[in-house]
Amino acid sequence: MVYLLIALKNNSMLIQSIVELDRELLLFLNSIHNNFFDAFMWMISSKEIWGPLYLVIIYYFFKNTDKKKAFYILAACVLCIVLCDQISSSIFKPLFERWRPSRDPLIGDLVHIVNGKRGGKYGFVSSHAANVFGLAVFSSLLFKNRLYSIVILSWAALVSYSRVYLGVHFPGDILCGGLLGSGLGYGVYRLLGKYVDLKEAIKSSLPSFMIVMAVTIFCLLAVSRYMHFAN
Repeated sequence: MVYLLIALKNNSMLIQSIVELDRELLLFLNSIHNNFFDAFMWMISSKEIWGPLYLVIIYYFFKNTDKKKAFYILAACVLCIVLCDQISSSIFKPLFERWRPSRDPLIGDLVHIVNGKRGGKYGFVSSHAANVFGLAVFSSLLFKNRLYSIVILSWAALVSYSRVYLGVHFPGDILCGGLLGSGLGYGVYRLLGKYVDLKEAIKSSLPSFMIVMAVTIFCLLAVSRYMHFAN
């Protein structure tokens, strides 16, 4: 993937066409906004708000496996997130030096941002997208539950889209960040399989995930609605 992106970077005409298309798509998607979704997407994008979901996932790592295996799984999960975050932030962003939409000299003034937050200087690839898709793919492979996979991947897509809504990432940043995270999630899962037996799925209670997701999103909607009318 890295070699492909470097090759594209060196093909100026092709990359320019892709960049222009990405800008147009960003401006279209980012233009669809209101006060209600400003508040909602701002909170969806927050890492802290999803703490209960992460705790539920970790809980099932330990609840339905022996402690040694659970610690291996937890260590692999942490490794996955660290790799996603550091590779996207410390390698891709300084390597490609692509402006965030909110800081792009050509369209920065046209981009809708929320609470004045423009993010850092560069945005390719999205660390948010890499992190959430890394976790989603890694945990889906562990739980081996189709409905869980649909729910957690939909969650990852929503969190990733919030970054476009907030004007801090282009769609291309999200797409490539998601691909990077998914690849790393799969790679760490395969690496983990060399140390523990992963043939059997980790048993989980899907209703617990659904309840946590539903309660969190309901609270976000309620707060967003309050802030919408307060303004």
